[in-house]
Amino acid sequence: MGIERVELKLNDGIIDTPHLVDDVEVLQRRLRDWGVLPKDAKIDGLFGSTTQAAVEQFQRMRPPGSPFVPQGLQMTGVVDQNTWAELMKVDPDEIRMVSRDFNPAVMPSGFRSVDEILEIARTPSPIRSFARRNLPLILNQCLNDGVTDPRQIAYVFATAEHESHFGRYMMEIADGWAYEGRGDLGNTEPGDGPRFKGRGFVQITGRVNYAKWKEKLGIDLVNQPEKAASPDVAALILVRGMRDGSFTELSLSDFIGDNFLNARRIINGMDLADHIEKIANAYLQAL
Repeated sequence: MGIERVELKLNDGIIDTPHLVDDVEVLQRRLRDWGVLPKDAKIDGLFGSTTQAAVEQFQRMRPPGSPFVPQGLQMTGVVDQNTWAELMKVDPDEIRMVSRDFNPAVMPSGFRSVDEILEIARTPSPIRSFARRNLPLILNQCLNDGVTDPRQIAYVFATAEHESHFGRYMMEIADGWAYEGRGDLGNTEPGDGPRFKGRGFVQITGRVNYAKWKEKLGIDLVNQPEKAASPDVAALILVRGMRDGSFTELSLSDFIGDNFLNARRIINGMDLADHIEKIANAYLQAL
């Protein structure tokens, strides 16, 4: 199947391509590992001039005779298939380039338009562009996985809004070193903290959880943890995890009734439960 990568260039993650933030962060970590991105440079998923300069420096370092791309790299500042191959120390044939485009899901019939839902629910303006792309995806995943009760769907939406701003933050902002050595998260190998920091709509964290979802989904999230930030994969984890009780052994069916307060236990104890309850009630009204 190969390692999926996308071509990256200046301004990715910043202008019109917020869905590429996580891909750029993977790039930045590789560049830092190679020593061409300063150790104190911010890993922020934004392809600015500092990242471009690091890419160009790396490309200059790989002249003809390089072990993986014998013809060497051209200094373009664009991260293409050959540049990814050298960065990852694999043959270019092992890199499968995928589309840069983000194709949002279509709202299923029988529901209001996504803009109507966001307006009625009073979704905060800064995250509406992310909700427009990802709310239909999450809704379709709910219906495909048998989550059809509007109250349950509303709480799934509220969780996605609270945990990741509907995909605005598909990778935890912190660098993840706070999780280093955390045995309860299965972080037993050097670098596991940042490698397995929070990703996706519900921010799964720790080697043990990435391994669990690798087994459940048949997707290698251990060797490619960035896949957990892919919207399609993140929607699977969010919906099935809440449906089946995969996060805390408590599920949507355990709590969703007349109110949403205790449903927070599905994800994370009672942390900000009253705030998320209000969000869920707003989405229930919108549905």
